[in-house]
Amino acid sequence: MSVRYLGFALLFWFPGLQQAQIAPEPCSAPILNGGYFVPDQESYPHDSKLLYSCGNGLKPAVEGWWATSTCENGKWSHDPQCINETSCLPPTTPNAVYDVNPEGWYEERDKIRIKCLEGYEHKDRHATAVCQNGAWPSLPVCERSIESCSEPPKMPHAVIINMKFQEVFAEGSHLLYECEDGFTTEGEEEKKIYCLYGNWTESRPCRPDYTCSFDTSPYDIFDRSQVIRLKEGESKEFPCRYPDYRSIIKCANRQATYTQCCHIQRPSDQC
Repeated sequence: MSVRYLGFALLFWFPGLQQAQIAPEPCSAPILNGGYFVPDQESYPHDSKLLYSCGNGLKPAVEGWWATSTCENGKWSHDPQCINETSCLPPTTPNAVYDVNPEGWYEERDKIRIKCLEGYEHKDRHATAVCQNGAWPSLPVCERSIESCSEPPKMPHAVIINMKFQEVFAEGSHLLYECEDGFTTEGEEEKKIYCLYGNWTESRPCRPDYTCSFDTSPYDIFDRSQVIRLKEGESKEFPCRYPDYRSIIKCANRQATYTQCCHIQRPSDQC
């Protein structure tokens, strides 16, 4: 097979090979009514930057009297455009959202309604803004509600399982938590805390998942020192200091008791 046909076969079986060899596309010079740009040329290589500005009575459709757009594989990062000086760019409103104009800017006298995020409320009940002479003279402010909560408190031996990071939680919010391994709570399986009037409700504490704890250290009959944890009604064998002997440690009525050392062949109920 000739080299020419071999190359064709490789591209047919591995189309990604052909795609990987295609260089990023250049950008054509933009159409900029009422403005000018530098450098002024017919085509721009991928990743090159274009600086542009606008004539009297106009301004770029992005912040600043000089704006920059970048060629990204045949398209500009934003289409260079000049708008009227009296038009407004989208405002910056912390802790709030609003309906964004698809054109990217707002005409003189356009009105927007600001919606505060959960946990925030409008200061002085002011919720709308009007574009005036290229600016927003009176933007609504979203301040934290006195009934909202800060991040939840740390709970010993517990972790929050449905929490995204946020600084403020709206009144009425709830979070789920679960206990670490070896710990549990009494009551309902689903464990929640609620934000009520600016404070989190108390959580059910996560306690060790056992009812008896027996430390062999003070007793000289045992083979070694160890803390044994038992559930109610549970019993466990533990070696004594004497070879082939063991004691039965039991948990009953939340109290741990131990038997005398019995030979391992002796039934545990006879110890």
